[in-house]
Amino acid sequence: MRASFRPRLALWTALAALVLPLHAQSAPFAYIPNMYSSSRCRVGRTDRRRRGSCTSSSCARRSRCNTGGKAGAAILCEDSKTATKRATAMKRVLRLPIRPKPHSKGAGADGTFKSLPQPSDKKTSGAPLDRLMQWMLVALLPCLAQAAPFAYIGNTSSTQVTVIDTADDRAIATIDVGEITTGVAVNPSGTRAYIANGKSLFAIDTVTNRLLATVTHGTNANIVVGIAVAPDGNRIYLSGGGPSVIFDASTLAIVGHAVRGEGGIAVHPDGSRAYLAQWSGDSVAVIDAVTGTTIANIGISGPYQFARPFGLAIDPQGRWLYVGNNLAYNPQDSYFYTSVVDTVTNRVIANVPTGYSPGRGIAVSPDGTRVYTGNGGIIDTATNAVVGHFSGGRYGMAFHPDGSRLYIADDFPTSQVRVVSTVSNADVAAIPVQGSAMAFGQFIIQGTSNATSVIEFYSTSLDHYFITWMPGEIAILDAGTQIKGWMRTGYTFKTYTSTRSGTSPVCRYYIPPGLGDSHFFGRGTVECEATGQKHPSFVLEDPSFMHMFLPTAGNCPANTTQVYRVFSNRPDANHRYMIDKAVRDQMVVKGWLAEGDGPDLVVMCAPQ
Repeated sequence: MRASFRPRLALWTALAALVLPLHAQSAPFAYIPNMYSSSRCRVGRTDRRRRGSCTSSSCARRSRCNTGGKAGAAILCEDSKTATKRATAMKRVLRLPIRPKPHSKGAGADGTFKSLPQPSDKKTSGAPLDRLMQWMLVALLPCLAQAAPFAYIGNTSSTQVTVIDTADDRAIATIDVGEITTGVAVNPSGTRAYIANGKSLFAIDTVTNRLLATVTHGTNANIVVGIAVAPDGNRIYLSGGGPSVIFDASTLAIVGHAVRGEGGIAVHPDGSRAYLAQWSGDSVAVIDAVTGTTIANIGISGPYQFARPFGLAIDPQGRWLYVGNNLAYNPQDSYFYTSVVDTVTNRVIANVPTGYSPGRGIAVSPDGTRVYTGNGGIIDTATNAVVGHFSGGRYGMAFHPDGSRLYIADDFPTSQVRVVSTVSNADVAAIPVQGSAMAFGQFIIQGTSNATSVIEFYSTSLDHYFITWMPGEIAILDAGTQIKGWMRTGYTFKTYTSTRSGTSPVCRYYIPPGLGDSHFFGRGTVECEATGQKHPSFVLEDPSFMHMFLPTAGNCPANTTQVYRVFSNRPDANHRYMIDKAVRDQMVVKGWLAEGDGPDLVVMCAPQ
């Protein structure tokens, strides 16, 4: 193979690796019933992640209206500033761990590759095919990020479900399910939206926006129901009216029943149990998530006569259950209270005065630090103290996956979905919904894909390890043409590539030649910021290259895997990451230093 052709082959390999996965990706949507519109138009947009920015005026947009059954042409529109950012981002996407050759420019300020060898001085840019390849890579970078999450909203006076694009906060589609709906839940992988009432359960394919199935489970469609999906996506739980119902998500068959619920449902993050609000009994029932058997009944009591629990939300670690009460009024101070339950002891450990009206709706922020209540209170989860207020909401409230905004489905005094900034706690948008908007449950897609595999590579000549989940980088290293000498070790672990509930960003630094010529992955913003301050010559390639869970005193949350880190303790600094403790111990015997928290020195926790 001619040497001059190898860089082209590597770039084409990277292009293929980056583009092919896009075919399988689908954008998350929000579904809201609408009584007047029967059109079904879907717009997929890129999000505002690290490889370029998309706005309403500068974006890579691909739209399709199903009425014609034909996809429209892709439109690319951007100004010169955005194009420059995108070109720089492209160079960073392809940065890999190698020793720079003599013609490399190192960590220059001119935007050149800092850890890839530079092309030779021989002029090759005149080839039209090469120019086309380069522009395709640049133009496609915005599409590499996951599309913006969508929301699904039911309706109590219409048979339409409305789909909202949270990228620009507008309704983009409606789906007729034939009945009014109140409860909404999206499965963890973002492939299905389940809409329900006291009579029927509706399953919607979020890729095509088609109603897939309708299952009858009761008799009264007018009942407000709670609905939730198990963390692994295999079970659906529904309460309202008669006995609570457990569905098999793959077949939609009813596989069990549980005690009657009269309000919201929350499933513990480890999937072992579910919590059902029991309005009339002033209690919350705890059931076995598999059998439906009642494990415990938690009495909701405090400085009030009746609590009437309704909305339920659990923190990402599963430690605390927050109860939005329909009453819980104390005439002594005129406050309505929100209750906090210890999920280990099944006891109320705090009652927080959150507002001057009932607080039915409730939602916990994705990072678990704040609770927003229906009566407008904002609770600091570390202190259980009210630290702010917002406009509140009657029933349905759900966070955007990145925690920046709270979406509230309201039917009074106007049918709409309100958007609240979690920075200012002020309303920043209102999305009209014809009819009576209602979405009781987790109605926003929290991610468009499951966890991604992180692949480990090893260079014998450097005695360095490197990890990546990016298809382009994996393809180049596997090819061994442009970058030689890197082989897979056979070790992998999982990660999320976008924010998920309870996760923390993991940054990626490039350590320049002379200090290591390798990469460092810092867990959480604290370690990342400290690394940059301590080592100003390190190049921050991505502040959120991965999203992982952080351990507490070395203990990982349920359904996660411990990740260990070792440091080479050599002038050419290198770190290795692994989930096999035996491998970690072998590295320590070789002289590497173990880093992390707790007795087992755990550095972070990977999704399973």
